[in-house]
This record gives sequence, structure tokens and C-alpha cells, in this order.
Amino acid sequence: MTEDFRVETLINPFSWVEIDRAKLMDNVYKVKQFLGPQTHLAAMIKSNAYGHGIAAVAEILQDVPEVSWAVTYSLSEALQARGAGFQKPILVCGYADGDLMAAIEQKIDLVIHDQDSVDRYLEAARRCRQSLYVQIKVDSGLSRLGFDSEQALHQLIQLQNSPLIVRGLFSHFSESDAQDAWYVQYQEQVFADTIVAARKLGFDLPWIHLANTTAVVRFPGAHYNMVRVGGGIYGLLKNLLSDQVPDSYWSLKPILSWKARVLQVKEVPCGTYVSYGRTFQTSQTTKLAVVSTGYADGYSRDLSNNGLMQINGAMVPVVGRIGMNMTIVDATGAPVRSGDTAIMLGDIDGIRVSDLMKRLNTISYEVTNRINWTIERLIV
Repeated sequence: MTEDFRVETLINPFSWVEIDRAKLMDNVYKVKQFLGPQTHLAAMIKSNAYGHGIAAVAEILQDVPEVSWAVTYSLSEALQARGAGFQKPILVCGYADGDLMAAIEQKIDLVIHDQDSVDRYLEAARRCRQSLYVQIKVDSGLSRLGFDSEQALHQLIQLQNSPLIVRGLFSHFSESDAQDAWYVQYQEQVFADTIVAARKLGFDLPWIHLANTTAVVRFPGAHYNMVRVGGGIYGLLKNLLSDQVPDSYWSLKPILSWKARVLQVKEVPCGTYVSYGRTFQTSQTTKLAVVSTGYADGYSRDLSNNGLMQINGAMVPVVGRIGMNMTIVDATGAPVRSGDTAIMLGDIDGIRVSDLMKRLNTISYEVTNRINWTIERLIV
């Protein structure tokens, strides 16, 4: 099947994202090498799989034996993954939107993080006269969702013999990428003390998890019997010092490429103003290419006069302000024609996620999450 045929079948035929199946599977395999044989890997697919597309990623991960669980933020995301064929266990770590009966029917674990969530889930389970799987979130120092240790232990006791079946206890690091690990160690201790206290009370929960990607490679003591990995499987690496992580961390590769069509190529004379606000003026006769992507698609306006694209192997700079649906590049001297494919983001020097995050002064996760969710994700 040719690229042209595939693109013509898309909702938006002018811009699309490609997800590299082989690279995703390889990243999962490499992350699994950091884990002991008793530690399971849960893939984070929240927020449209960090911008990569829940449906596409879930479809791939269903067939990856190293992945035991998936984690979403919302129930609607979990149901989307189920719809894409993901049949392994799923944990909703944020909010259960919609009909809770769907969580019961689809055997999806929900998080309880305050008394309101407990009451809501108990009411639903009793109304349906069925059990509902839950996991307790412990706030070990992030000060976001979750019970403190004493409250978490209280919930374990209170939920005995209730229709809420507690299957796990988990927490979340606030700075596992910090060079000084004292706060990581503090959070580890808070969580470990909670686990010890729970076991003394007679609770031996099947799933205990704390570590994210960076903690997986830096803090083996935080692995427990499951870890939650997001950035690692997508090849979105943190800006860490080389001595903070093993060399194999840097072998994780980005799996996403973002592409768009060139709508028009034109030659303009020296002194021509380009795009809104006259922020760029040509200094010579210039070949301009209009690319069918803009800030509505997630190509940040901050890349105006500050971005690069690759077209037919040539790196071309963004000139002028980025529009809502279109971006203009200087294609002078480049073999560019109308209908060609421009690559805005990919595993290429100058347009990697790491390059864009520096240009935008942000983190890698935000770069991919900015890509509009309506843009088609294709598995390649």
C-alpha cells in the first residue's frame, strides 16, 4: 500500500502521524531488561498515549508479551483502549467519567483517592450488585491525588467485605529525575512504611507500584512487583546527566513521526514580507513552500521563525508566523514541489522531540501531547 493511498483515506489528508510498531516493541523490550523477573510492566497510555494515539498504541501493545497492564487517566480512555482490542488489565489512575457499569463489565480497575471516590464507587457497585476493582492511591509527597498513609490503611480496613475489591496500592514520585535523590528516598520510605503497615494488618495486595520510567532505571528498590512506564516506551527521554542513568537508557528511540503535505511552492522577490505581522522579509529571491499544518494542529506558534522541517532530505527553516492551518518554509535550493511530504517531527537531527523541546523551552511530553488528537495516527 503506497503512502499516497493511505493518506487519502484519512480524516485530514493533509497531516498525519506515523507510529513505528517495531520501535515501540523494541523500547518495551529494552525497558523490561531493567526489571527483575517478578516485576510487571504497565504501559502508560493516558492523554492519547502521550499524543501517540491510544487506539494505535493499544493495538500494538496487546500483542507485546512484556506488557502486563495499561494505565489511563480516565475511564473513557480505558474504554477506547478496550475498543482497540486491548484485553489486558487496565487501571484508571485519574477520574472515572461516564457510566461506572462499563468499568465493572470491562473489568477495569479504578483509583480511589478520597472519600468521595470511595462513596461513589460503593454506590455504583451496590446498585449493580456486582464487585468493582479498585486500587488505592497513596500521596507520598506529590501533594496531588491520594490518601496519606494513615488514611490509606483506614480505607483498607473499611473496605473489607465490601463490593469494592482492593487489588493494589500505589504512589507517584515528584522528581525521580532530580540529581539530588533525597526527596525520592523520602517518598520511597513513606510508601514502603505504608506497605509494611498494610501487611502487618493482614493485607497482602497483588499489585504494588511506585516507579515511573526514570525511577525504573535509577532506583531498582522502587520497582516492587509493577512499574508504570510512559516516556520510556515512546522514546521520550528526560534531560538527565549521563552518570545518572545506564548507557542503555539512551538507546530508547522515538516512535513518532509527524508529517504534512506541501500545498504550494512559489518564488518571491527580494524584500517580500512573509506571513502575518511581517516578522520575516526575504533578503534574496526566495522559494517558499506552504505546508498544511499550523497551531490548530499542535505545531506551536512559538516555532515561528524558529522551526525546521525536512522535505525530500533537505532541512528547511520556518519563516514568518505560523498560521492556524498553514506554515511557510524557505525551500530555496531544496528539491521541493507541491504535493511533497514535509516532516515536522521525527527521528532526524534538527526535528527530534529533543530538538523541539529545546526550541520551545518545554519538556518532551508536551511536544507530542500538543499534536491535535483528531489527526490520524497510522501504524507503520
